[in-house]
Parts: sequence; structure tokens; C-alpha cells
Amino acid sequence: MTNLFTTLKILGFPIKKASQILQSIPDGNDFRNWHTQKRWEAFQFHFENNSSYRNYVGNIPAKWEEIPVLSKKDFFNANISLKPDHSKYRRYYRQSTSGSTGSPFTFYSDYLTHALIWAIIERNYNQAEISLNSLQARFFGIPSPFFSRLKEKTKDFLSRRVRFQVINLSENNIEKWLQRMKSRKFIYLYGYSFPLFFFAKHLNSRNATLKDLVPSLRSCIITSEMCSHEEQELMENAFGFNVYNEYGASEVGILGFGDTGNWKISEETLHIEIVDDEGFPVKDGEVGRVVCTQLFQQGTPFIRYDVGDLAAIKTIDGKRYITQLQGRKEAMLKLPSGRRMPGDTLFHFVMEEFNRKFPNLIYQFQAIQKDDFSIEMKLISGHPLSEIQKETLKKTINRHAKEEINIDIQRVSDIPGDGRTKRQRFISCE
Repeated sequence: MTNLFTTLKILGFPIKKASQILQSIPDGNDFRNWHTQKRWEAFQFHFENNSSYRNYVGNIPAKWEEIPVLSKKDFFNANISLKPDHSKYRRYYRQSTSGSTGSPFTFYSDYLTHALIWAIIERNYNQAEISLNSLQARFFGIPSPFFSRLKEKTKDFLSRRVRFQVINLSENNIEKWLQRMKSRKFIYLYGYSFPLFFFAKHLNSRNATLKDLVPSLRSCIITSEMCSHEEQELMENAFGFNVYNEYGASEVGILGFGDTGNWKISEETLHIEIVDDEGFPVKDGEVGRVVCTQLFQQGTPFIRYDVGDLAAIKTIDGKRYITQLQGRKEAMLKLPSGRRMPGDTLFHFVMEEFNRKFPNLIYQFQAIQKDDFSIEMKLISGHPLSEIQKETLKKTINRHAKEEINIDIQRVSDIPGDGRTKRQRFISCE
């Protein structure tokens, strides 16, 4: 057991039971029968215990494909409860996400499901020859508010993570990363692919290999953003060790793990389908919407839940892999001073902070940079924002950017995507 698992056990998460469940899952043909049974059990639980979800579904479907696909917007529009009707007898872990689609969302997981997600992560890390107890160089941002920052720093301490700020991608700051990394015996890198790719390019410009400079490093795990094969290869050459790609969604956990474009699906805890616009499965190799069902979840009813990505699935030796994933790439925000910073990352933390103050007010958002001095914020909300809420949002953006930007807030009825990828949180003027 790792220190993190010990902490989770102290907090009441059934880590031992989660490990036993994973070990008891059958192989081969027995696995397929088990998997089919579990997904129907998951549906049956929410249908029987969540009256608003039952009303949304209607009659019990004869076929799995007849169960309606759910999106974030459906939870809002159909007023589907995020917990079973009699949730007071069960403990839930409350989570929220600003969403890579720009759709904020709060949801609940039962303690066993949350423990299973961590058990799957540990299994993936073992594949990368590391563990959750290995010292991590974490390339993520961090919230600005004091208590949120304190919470993240506490989690970093308990999880043996050292955070490297990713907002500033200047050459000077990247050089500071390198000097800081030499001061500790880090075992692996973890974080957004965008800053790690910048880091790799910096090393290449110096004709340096990270493994030579920090010999304790073994692996790198990238997450959250799109990464091409060429970018992964460049990182592996610059770092001197393997780069693994983790594909997940905040609501349902880790969907797949492995090489870019070849993610082995976490079928022990998820049923993943690729469907067309009508919600019916497409053939292996065809691109469609990624739809997930959590097999053990007894909190928010993530049954045939659309995570907002397009991808395909292939089957090799009975194992299923996600391929041709079409998500998002980071765009850069230009500031009046000439500084540039990752726009998606900035607005992730901006909306995370805003949503804590005004939960479930904003259904979806998109920031569009018009020029170096102005940003247009498009918002889909349950009701118009008050002047206080507008000013709070503007001040939050400027505080995270550390510069004054003209911000035009517009309430709209729809934020169209491009029909191919997730809607972007941020669109650059470049």
C-alpha cells in the first residue's frame, strides 16, 4: 500500500475492497458475461433509486442501445438528480469540473467507486514502472484563492507531488523548472502535454537529455490534452525515458492508458461505447461519440454518458483500445504586456474558482480573444448574471492573468462546436 492509499483508508475510502474487486474480475469469455451483467446492474440501480432519472428514461428498455445517452446539458435541462433519492444513508464524495468543453459540472461518487478509480490508476502506474508513492513532478496549475491553494498543497504533500507552475512558459521559467528538478530525486513527470512538450523543446535546444540531468527519473505520464505521435516521440527523445498517455474524464475516471492513439480501455470499471448521433453503436474502427457507463457508481447516474470526445475503438486479442481520439489542443492567450500563457489552463482555474462561489450557475462557457487587450466571454447560464457576478468573473480573470484585460460578458443560448472536436474553453486570436 502507498502513503496515498493509507490516507484514503483513513478518510474512509474502502481501498481493500476495491483491490479485492479488481482481483476477482474474471478473464476471457467469462469477463464479457460479467461485464454485460455489471452494466445492466448499474442501470437497474439508478433506474430504481433515482426517480428523476427513471422519469427521464421512461419505460425499461428491451435493449441496451435504447437507453438514452446523457450529456451534461441533459442533467440541467431534465433536472436529473445527482444522487439517489435516499442518499442520506450513504456517504458521497463531491467533485466538480470546469470541463474541457467549457461546461462546469458538480457530481457525486460513492466511496467505493472513488476507491476503484485510484486502484485503476495504481495499476496503470505499475505498468509505467512507478507507483502512487513515487515522487512526482507535477506540471499543473494551482488555484489562486487561499483555501483552494492550501487544499491542493495539502493533497500534493500527502501524495508526494511537487507542483511546477504551467502558466508561465518563458525560457527563464522553464530553466527554473530544470534547476528545481535537479534538487530532488523525482521518479516521474506528470501533467498537461502542452507544458511538457515545451519543456522537451527547451531541452532539445540545449542538446540535453533530462535523464542525464536527473538520473532518478523513470517515466512521464501526460494527461488532459491532445498529443500527436510526433510530439510524444520528441518528448521521449528529450526526456530519455518512456512517455505514457492517460486518457480520462473527471466524471468517470480513467478511460484508457498507454501510447498516444492506442489507449487500453479500463473495462474493469467502465463500459465504453462509440456511438453515432442517434446513440447507436458504430462498427469497430469508425469514429463516433465516446459514451461511458460506470459499472459500480451509485452516486450520479453516469449511464451512457457522453464525455464530449470523438474517437474510435479497435479490438486486439479480445482487448479493446481507444484510437483516433479527437479532443482539444491548448491555445495561447496574448496579454497586453506581450506575455503569452496557456488559455485553456487559465480559464480552467478561473471558472473553477467562480463556480465554487456560484455553483451550477454557468452551464457552458467559451472565452474568445479578440485582440491583445480584449476577451469576449460567452456564457450559457440558468439566469442572467448579476452585476456583482459579472464583476467577480472579470476580477477573477484579471487576477489569474495578472494583467488588466477588457472583458465583454455575453449570455447566449448556444455555443456551437466545429462538429469534430470538443468545444474549446478558449479560442486564441492567433
